[in-house]
Parts: sequence; structure tokens; C-alpha cells
Amino acid sequence: MTFTRIRRSALPLAAGALVLLAACGSDGDSASDASATTEAASTTAATSPTTDGPAVPPPTFAPEDEAFCTAAQRIAAGDAQLQKQLAAAVTQSIQSGDIDPFAQLLADLRSSGIIDGIGEAFGDLEASAAADQQADIRAFGDFTTATFAELESINSIEDLRAWADGLADDPDTVAVQDSAHAVTDLVQARCGISLTS
Repeated sequence: MTFTRIRRSALPLAAGALVLLAACGSDGDSASDASATTEAASTTAATSPTTDGPAVPPPTFAPEDEAFCTAAQRIAAGDAQLQKQLAAAVTQSIQSGDIDPFAQLLADLRSSGIIDGIGEAFGDLEASAAADQQADIRAFGDFTTATFAELESINSIEDLRAWADGLADDPDTVAVQDSAHAVTDLVQARCGISLTS
């Protein structure tokens, strides 16, 4: 399974934050794949906030879009931060053969409020969306929250590789793709914010 295949077939936010994990289960050199992903993720996150939790610049949206777009902005900022930090931790874990750097980062992301902050931002996004858009946002947010919970239960490099190998074909991943793409398109059209990377 290649990095490119995961990027195309997985999900905007979940893939944006987690696609780099697929490098550890790819067909090529895992450490070099992860290192390349680290460089790309660092570039993506270079202009993103680096404080704990998704940061929110002053809103610059039309009044009717402010609540929705501010929530989307928090999701995008949290995602960029997660990419950078997860890339470094995955690379370190793969190169050392020790899951501890990855596990410790997830614990830190949970205790610092970044993971919960993204979940809360999805809740705010849903609350400020039109009624016919809320189900897709809820599905995407629930999937993202559940994915982080799954990752927190991983205890070895072997488990991480198995998780990455199964990502594209996972039934929950497949089921939520339409909702994820609908939300991504909506956020892009309404706010000019990309939830993909």
C-alpha cells in the first residue's frame, strides 16, 4: 500500500493528520517514507499556529458565516499541528522500533486538549451548519474522534503497521468518505478553507 494510494482514498482531516502513518506500512523503505512525510508535513504546518490546541485568528468572515468558518478554521489549524507532530513521532518510532514516542505524543495531544479541541470544533461546525448538512458533519467528526481513540490503543510498531495497512479498506473509513468529502467541499466553498493537505 503506497502513501499516494492512502492519500487519495482516505479522508480529508483524518487522512491529513493520519495519512503519514500509512508510510510505516508501505511497500518501500518505511523510515525514508516517513522522513519524506515529515518534511512535507512540516512545510504544510510552517505557517500554522504552534500553541497548544487549535488556535483561532480573529474572524475575517461575513457575519452569517463567522461561527461556521471559525469552527472550520480551528479544525484546519489543529490538523496542521497534528500532522507536524505525528510525522516526527512516527518517524522516531519507526526508526527506533519503539512505539513509545508515538504513544507519548498521543497522550500529550490528549492531555493538552488538541484532540478534544478538534472534537469540540466539529461540534461547533455542526451546530452552525444548515440542518441538511449536519449529518455529514457529525459522521465526519465522530469518525475522526473514533480514529484517535483507536490510535491511542496501539501498543506496538506491528500494531501500527497493521492499522496503516488496513486503513484504506476499513469499512468505517469507506462508509464515511462521502460525508467527509461533502464537508470538505462545503468548508472550501463557504469559507475558502481547505481541510485537505
